[in-house]
Amino acid sequence: MVTIKDIAEAVGVSCTTVSNVIHGRSGRVSAETISRINEAIDTLGYVPNMSARSLVSSSSRVIGVISHLTPHNNESIVEDPFHSAFIGSIERTLSSNGYYLMLRTVETTSELISFLRNWNVDGLFFTGVFQD
Repeated sequence: MVTIKDIAEAVGVSCTTVSNVIHGRSGRVSAETISRINEAIDTLGYVPNMSARSLVSSSSRVIGVISHLTPHNNESIVEDPFHSAFIGSIERTLSSNGYYLMLRTVETTSELISFLRNWNVDGLFFTGVFQD
């Protein structure tokens, strides 16, 4: 995986300069340097690390869909026509707004609490009802 540091070393600039160019804060960077950085990004195949961005910005761009409904006959929740259409609609809307979807089925409140403690989601949709 190519990092900002790799791009900086290839071009001969600081990591801060590369980061500024990537994030559109290139007011103090020459057009030639911007061009060289963008060329190195393309050549080396740099792709932003979403986990790193999540840590820096405190935003994961992930929205969770939590289902408390247990599918019948050991089927997957996405095999149910209602849930499939519902999840598909959510995913299209999230995707067009730069978010990602995480789908999780939980059976107990403790599973839900564990999920919420372990994943940095920006929002949640719930299907089904938790009595407690």
